Amino acid sequence: MTAVTTGTLTAWRENVRTALQTQLRVTYGSGFDVVAAQLTGPFEERDVGCIWVAKAEIEPETAQQLIDVRIRVFRQWTPIEPYGKDPSELEEIPDLVNNALLAIQVSAGLWWFSIQGFEIDHESWGTEVAILARRENPFLP
Repeated sequence: MTAVTTGTLTAWRENVRTALQTQLRVTYGSGFDVVAAQLTGPFEERDVGCIWVAKAEIEPETAQQLIDVRIRVFRQWTPIEPYGKDPSELEEIPDLVNNALLAIQVSAGLWWFSIQGFEIDHESWGTEVAILARRENPFLP
């Protein structure tokens, strides 16, 4: 396995993944894993989260790199009860992601990032959170 270079996009994503996994384990228990991948649910056997870089582009006015990062958190799916399931466990996910991001805002490597929005998917029993990260363009000479 190749070591991740400090300051790279991969190192930053891994810092976010680790912070999020820690936050979710504190909240839901030690069996909650967050992986570097793009997963789709539902998951009947366990709780799981994932993180991936969706795209990166250059902002023309500042020549900074804007990075679209996605996080999905799936709670263990169980058959829906007669009157539906309480969605509160999905609604709290963006706050948990925000708590994880705030904990590493200064030390994570990219110099600015925040939640841009989220979407709850009741069919997969998950929440997808969109994060916008900004850094100096590493591809400029």
